[in-house]
Amino acid sequence: MTSSKTNHGRRQSPRRQNVSLEAAILGFRGDAECSTTVIDAAGDLVLEISEETWESTYRYRVSAAILADSSAYFRNLLDPDKFSEGATVRKQAIELRRCYHDTALIPDSKLPVVKISDIGHFPKANLVGAVLQQFFDILHSPLWTQTRPSAPGFALLAVVADRFSATEPISSFARRWGWNRHDLSEYKNPNKNKLEALSRQRLLTGLLLGFDHWVWTYSVNLINEGSERWSTEEPLPNVEPEALWWSLPGGLEEELQCRREYILDTISSIQTHFLTLYTSKQRQCRLGYDSSPQCDSFQLGEMIRFFTSRLRTLHLQSTILDSRREPKPYKGSLVKILQAFQACPEYQIDSNHTHCGLRTKLIPILDQLKILSHSAICLECWKKDRNEYSWLQNPTGGEWQFKIEAVFVGCCRHNGRVDDTRLNKAMYTAQSRNWTPRV
Repeated sequence: MTSSKTNHGRRQSPRRQNVSLEAAILGFRGDAECSTTVIDAAGDLVLEISEETWESTYRYRVSAAILADSSAYFRNLLDPDKFSEGATVRKQAIELRRCYHDTALIPDSKLPVVKISDIGHFPKANLVGAVLQQFFDILHSPLWTQTRPSAPGFALLAVVADRFSATEPISSFARRWGWNRHDLSEYKNPNKNKLEALSRQRLLTGLLLGFDHWVWTYSVNLINEGSERWSTEEPLPNVEPEALWWSLPGGLEEELQCRREYILDTISSIQTHFLTLYTSKQRQCRLGYDSSPQCDSFQLGEMIRFFTSRLRTLHLQSTILDSRREPKPYKGSLVKILQAFQACPEYQIDSNHTHCGLRTKLIPILDQLKILSHSAICLECWKKDRNEYSWLQNPTGGEWQFKIEAVFVGCCRHNGRVDDTRLNKAMYTAQSRNWTPRV
């Protein structure tokens, strides 16, 4: 059994790690003020879980053997040959068996109690009890069906599983009952903020539980739509500050923001490239008519009008004095801006000048850019070769040359989808790009 490799999920044995996840044996008598939820009627241990920010304390009667078998954290904690906690639990268990021939007859109040705090990010206090109970239920009864949790509930379940190094049994259970086959179609017409939260929750769940198709799909969603968190340093209203999905672990948050910025830079470079071409002294109209210079001037004027008036991706700024503020980064959908570029008309100065304008040159480029899955996160690549795979840590740089016949070949395949992001990285992360095709 292996635990998640994200920064959030790295685990050592409970005694040897300097974290606030605490476990202490209190003795036979538990806290009489809070009731105990029975996960296993024959359980020989009570877990008492609390946080300073919670109003309630949660107690669960569980099987020490099942916990040790399912969770690397509990396996270390309860090992009598490694830690005093495990030795104490075993000693008390022996004494209890002298008084009770069946552990099911032992009252909850007489079982050894393990106290646990700081189990992960729980911004929604009303979900704590349900998530913890479902986690322990799955470990003890992996073949029994469970109610499929909501998107935030599932994400928090994954966080708890990662916290206790028990992602494998939770992932296997979710796959067995098809929890990972549900998309966001069940949420009818979510607004932009709701859609971002759902995408983040699914992405975090996929990252921690190894659902590669969720990581692929919802990383594209976030890159495409962007996030208000990436364009402001101020705290956002109505956002759970402690929710792990609002700051994805393992460098993934920064990687997604980086990929979006590289794609926006790539799109912007297309606009800059053609404006530079048509303002240069190099003739663009290849028909050789006397009207060719006028054709170039006409195309330049229409191009500027298209970018400034229709797309609003360009604004003209005076170099003498300009009181206008610098434009803010584009916050909309990448798909929509590519579709807007695709709608560029075929401007003609007269009937003789066909295919002289921007559209003829633009469409082959857009055909290469419009598949945003080029920017998706491949979970396998992210885990195995992050330094090489990351756009943030290892950009290609240099100059990239556009070729019409270029075909991207995938580095790996997931559920029938080819991951071609390695070769696309050269285009997106180049320092400069030449969009005049070289055949």
